[in-house]
Amino acid sequence: MEKHFKLFATTVFILCVCLASCKKSNQVEDGDTRSGLAATASATLNAVTTIAGSAYTSGPTLADGTGAEARFNIPNGIQLADDGNMYIADSNPGVIRKLSPQGVVSTITLSNAASGEQMLGSKYVGVAKDGTINVITGSNLNSDFPEAWIFRPDKTVFVFSGYYAAYCNLAKDPYQDIFWFTNGFGMAKYKVSADGYVIGTDREVFDADSIFSQYNPHSSFSALYIGYNKVKYTSEGYYIYKYTPGGILQRIFKELGVEGFTNITSLVANKDGRTIYIADAGFIRRIDNGRLTTIAGPNPSGDNRDGIGKNADVHASCLALSKDEGTLYFSDSKAKAIRKITLR
Repeated sequence: MEKHFKLFATTVFILCVCLASCKKSNQVEDGDTRSGLAATASATLNAVTTIAGSAYTSGPTLADGTGAEARFNIPNGIQLADDGNMYIADSNPGVIRKLSPQGVVSTITLSNAASGEQMLGSKYVGVAKDGTINVITGSNLNSDFPEAWIFRPDKTVFVFSGYYAAYCNLAKDPYQDIFWFTNGFGMAKYKVSADGYVIGTDREVFDADSIFSQYNPHSSFSALYIGYNKVKYTSEGYYIYKYTPGGILQRIFKELGVEGFTNITSLVANKDGRTIYIADAGFIRRIDNGRLTTIAGPNPSGDNRDGIGKNADVHASCLALSKDEGTLYFSDSKAKAIRKITLR
């Protein structure tokens, strides 16, 4: 009798362990229940998935729709907002795209009639909680300088600022509803000046001649991210810097050398600042404790395929990290799509 009871107890224990394991494997690792932006159950590490847009099908370069039905021209800057939506700077003049939690892409049309200026294609976007839309454009084929725009929640222009200024990047302060941008080899808040004519206050300007390797007065930092540790991370093409709250700018990861990077276009960091993800010449790269690895990047296939790690054909432009740090979203200018890679 005792022998049969022990056998029964052992069987019950094994069954409970199996059930608990099955339950855990079916949990969504992203902590996000959104069908369009969430990781799938039992997600695979470093798996790349296209969630909106496609370069495979011919048709218009601007089309709303769900998932692969949507069309982007050249998606670049992205913002994963607190409201669950992702805002995308597409290169179509006068528009910003919105990707909903359900994977639906829609177009936000901006009115610049009151400015008397023609808005170029958008390159970076930041949407405030009150609906204010901040946009930095790209340069056009005539080498005009980027422009800075702020639009009211009703999509009408509030202020325009251009005229030979090297506006670049948009990064949100994680503790305030404020965005920062780079302006040449300096940083500033994306706010209107006291006279109401210029975008950019509280500027931090650095001595470019003595700090940077290839100083050009018309150049700008190539990336900007504000960490939860209040450190601003930025880059100059292939060097990475951090700017501390104490006012010190210093190059980090010097041990990687010039060979470490080719052309950094975006970077984000974990909340503890120990892990940094980098979009570098299309590759997605990762630094952990000073160790550099490539987790996805251009593939010899050249066909924009999804896949795991280096098997995926990835040309990452700008990055956004999910709140639980389990998913990295990115714009892919070659695939003309918004994609994600599972980090855990």
